Amino acid sequence: MLAPTRGPVAPSRRCAASLPGGAAPNSLPGGADAPRARLPLRNFGAFRVDFARRQSGATPAKGHSRYNGARARGNRTRVGLQWHSDPDLGPLAEVWQAAAASGAGSVFQSYAFARQWARCYAGEAELRIGWQATPPLIVPLAVRRGRLELMGEGLFDYLDLIGRAEANGQGEAAERARGWGCAAAQFTGVGAGTRFGVFWQGLGAEARPYAAAPVRAAGARLEGEHRRLEARWRRAQPTLRLETEAGARRHLLAWLLDHKARGLAGRGERNVLGAREQNWLAAMVEGEPELSELWALERGGRRLSALLAWQSRDARYGYTISYEEEAAELSPGILLLFAVVRHTMNEGRSFHFLTGEQAYKRRFATHGAALLRYMVGAGPSAPAARVPLVLAPTWGPGGPKSELRLAGAAPYSLPGGGPPCGITTTPEPEAGSGDPGSQPFAPILPAGKAARPPRVEEPR
Repeated sequence: MLAPTRGPVAPSRRCAASLPGGAAPNSLPGGADAPRARLPLRNFGAFRVDFARRQSGATPAKGHSRYNGARARGNRTRVGLQWHSDPDLGPLAEVWQAAAASGAGSVFQSYAFARQWARCYAGEAELRIGWQATPPLIVPLAVRRGRLELMGEGLFDYLDLIGRAEANGQGEAAERARGWGCAAAQFTGVGAGTRFGVFWQGLGAEARPYAAAPVRAAGARLEGEHRRLEARWRRAQPTLRLETEAGARRHLLAWLLDHKARGLAGRGERNVLGAREQNWLAAMVEGEPELSELWALERGGRRLSALLAWQSRDARYGYTISYEEEAAELSPGILLLFAVVRHTMNEGRSFHFLTGEQAYKRRFATHGAALLRYMVGAGPSAPAARVPLVLAPTWGPGGPKSELRLAGAAPYSLPGGGPPCGITTTPEPEAGSGDPGSQPFAPILPAGKAARPPRVEEPR
């Protein structure tokens, strides 16, 4: 078992350090040849300070946010998209939070997630974050190993630009990114209904189906839907615990990751959570307690399973789960997930199971969130497109509808045409097992062929 403060789980000094927040961006509009046009009142203060800076010859600090200069438009001046490259995201806190609040993104697009990722990956990622304040927009790009990505690639299940869809900086950001000369670019987990098509089209990215993350809609209560699980819960009489004390949270995370690694090794499966990824998780648990949750299922003083989840006002996201192998006959992972999902439904929030089509997720889901992978410069040797699993919105005791749809959407089709994606079936893992990472999908059903939901056995 990993010690709570040692081993790969313990956050490095860099990752664990808290960042200053709330400060305004530390650079101001520049360009000696900027026209002295009449500015809107909201920009007058910035213009006055910047005028004094230009008179004195001052320039923004290297590595921090930079303006591209003012752009004349009639009798008004609009500041262009600005760029930030320092791992300290403190200067962007205010505009980042405004962009996240004005958009329809997930918890993965929050400032808290970005600041911890930036510090933990500062040694291998070159940040190239475009931003503007009005309307608020964040373009969270980074270059790693010569490839252009969105911040959080491989760790954040949902990715996209952040802010108002009508923001006029999308085309400018795409043009700037194309000029960086990266040999390839990959952006995984962008919603099929992304509102930032101007950026993706301007980048020349190819959209490929990636996954459909199972989701249980808010208000879809569990009572009566899983009678065998309810009976098993009553027989086992376990205790659901949400750890809130800092030391207990660190210890539970260490337990979870240790049991996760041992379980995957025992089944000969790859563990996608390496040392750096575990450091980031530890930094999130340590530095963002209002967003990170650690749940445990116990019985008679013995810990049976643990779940790391993220939370926002309207949703909970189940990130990774592990369980005690010796208690596998009780299906402790399934029981823990059942209890947390039930608690979430009673709160009136939705529950996101994130990428991966494991049976233990599908049994609770009401629909799927279709996700894409955008690629640039993939070449002919790139892997074939993965087919998303699309769940019927009314799965449960009543069975699926005759037409499989995403919630509130028409049948999902492959970009550029193609048959609608239907339910796919794969061999199901043991109860309580599985990894939240994505897995290959089986071929889609032919168009027009009736689909049947995967057969899911309740635990005995």
